[in-house]
Parts: sequence; C-alpha cells; structure tokens
Amino acid sequence: MILYSRDIKMDNKEEAYKQQISFLDRADEEIKTLFLQMANKDFKSDFLLAAGIARRSCALTSGFKSMLKDKNSLCALAIVRMQLDNALRLYAGFFSKDRVKFSENVLSGKHIRNLMADDNKPMTDNYLARRVSEINPWVINVYKKTSGYIHFSEEHVKEAIRHKGGENYELIIGPNDSDREEVDFLEPLQCFTHVTMMIKVQLEDWLSLLDRSNKE
Repeated sequence: MILYSRDIKMDNKEEAYKQQISFLDRADEEIKTLFLQMANKDFKSDFLLAAGIARRSCALTSGFKSMLKDKNSLCALAIVRMQLDNALRLYAGFFSKDRVKFSENVLSGKHIRNLMADDNKPMTDNYLARRVSEINPWVINVYKKTSGYIHFSEEHVKEAIRHKGGENYELIIGPNDSDREEVDFLEPLQCFTHVTMMIKVQLEDWLSLLDRSNKE
C-alpha cells in the first residue's frame, strides 16, 4: 500500500502504530473539545458548516479504526479518501472570496465544484487537491490513489486477485485481508492521522474567524 510518503522513523512498527493511534485519538478529541467550547453561542451558516465537517470527521475516525481492527483495506482506504474530502472542502471555504456566502451556498445545496475560488476557478475536487498540494505536496498522490477505492477500479481487482510472485496468484473473496496484520496498515493510519490533524487546525482557524466576526 504505497500511499503516503513522510519522513517518519519506523524502527519498531508496533510502537509506531500505537503512537499514530494515540495521535489520532488526541486530534479526534481536540476536534470535539473545540465545539464544546463554542456551546450556547449564536452562529449562522459558517458555524453549521464547520459543525458538519467536525461531525463527519469524528464518524469517519471511528469507522476507520474499526476497519483497521477488521483488517479491511478496501473500506479503510475509501475512508481515508472521505476524510481527505473533509479537509479539501474546508479548504474550499478559505479559498472562496466570501467564507460566509460560501457556507450559505453549501447549506442551500449548491455543489462546491460549481462555486468559484478567489482566483475565479471552479473548486472541483481536482482543483482543491492540487491547490492544497502547493502547501502539502503529498496530498495529490493520496487524492489520486484513494479515489480509486471510492469508485470501482483496478485497485479492487488487485485486492481480489493478489499477485504472489511469478505466475502465482491468490483469489481472495471476502471483506478481510487475511494475509495482513493490523500493524501492516501503518502507512494508511499515518496518512489518516495527518489529514485529521489538518482538519483540527483548519477548524481552529475557521472558528477563530467566526468568533472574531461575532465580536465586531
């Protein structure tokens, strides 16, 4: 699963795995805490959009961890793409000319791909992935790779017919990766954790702007 390349030491794979789970749990809790601190305040569409992103992030984190325990790579990698979608769409709000108007448009049912960024380009998924990659270069590769797990692609065929070397193949029909251990999902876990931490920082920035505008 060549998905995400970062300079992270992995002398002990099990320890690295536990560390990443710890980082993910902390980011997930920090996202929840952000909104506990915002309770009983009167916010409009921009707050509601952020709340929707946070709710989805926490739900995806729970689902992702379950898929790791089940050693279900097909679902786990699709969830990585869904979490990246959260980050990209929150970035879209920052890239828009008017964050509040953007939020209103999204809440009214308009597709983000039809909304314009501050450079007058439509904010398609591909546009967002490439623009965010200017800050985080690894994003474009993760976007391309994990998109293949959302829609049926060659990735699903590769997981059903596993190449064992030479002319040897193994047919695998079922939900679980019987030839992998939970720690073998370290790379997707690192990626998912990094994306979740990005979302946490984005939400902090988003809510600080929202809080500031309400005080003015």
